[in-house]
Amino acid sequence: MVRVLPDGSDALISHANWSGFEVMLRIYKAYTLRYNAFGALPGATTSFSSYPSSIYSGDDWTQMAPSRLVSLETTIGNDNATLYTLYVQPRSVFAWIRSVVANRLAPDAPTWAALFARYNSGTANDEWLVVDFKRFNASSPAQPVGDNLLWVVDQAPGFVVSIDVSSVLRTSGYFASYNM
Repeated sequence: MVRVLPDGSDALISHANWSGFEVMLRIYKAYTLRYNAFGALPGATTSFSSYPSSIYSGDDWTQMAPSRLVSLETTIGNDNATLYTLYVQPRSVFAWIRSVVANRLAPDAPTWAALFARYNSGTANDEWLVVDFKRFNASSPAQPVGDNLLWVVDQAPGFVVSIDVSSVLRTSGYFASYNM
């Protein structure tokens, strides 16, 4: 869930993990990789909840700096096995790898969505929420929520669709994702 407080003074993000107690050993990690061949990375520092020996957030909740993006997801089920046979291709890349790449390289939410959409595997179908805190101005709470603050990226076998849903934050004050 993403929630903008009624007075506009802050934006809050929540994420619930639906795993069992057997996976409750969590570690909060922060990785800093300052440069690549082209200069500074927008997501040079990533911090996330994770597990011992894992190189990404199995919970799919990550904060990046200096881009000031936050990405989180909820899982979307797929009851149509035919979609896997029709759309999963050998040249695809797993969703967790595509999310790590988007987290590191994207300076903003629309770019995150475009990077994540490349080489869709269609095997971990998720609804991603990408929040760009550069677009949130807590110092001017009277200002309405601007565009490109919150993007939704839905992935399924054969397609990835993304849209700016900042207008939902403007009208209702929150956006929730329900694994559907």
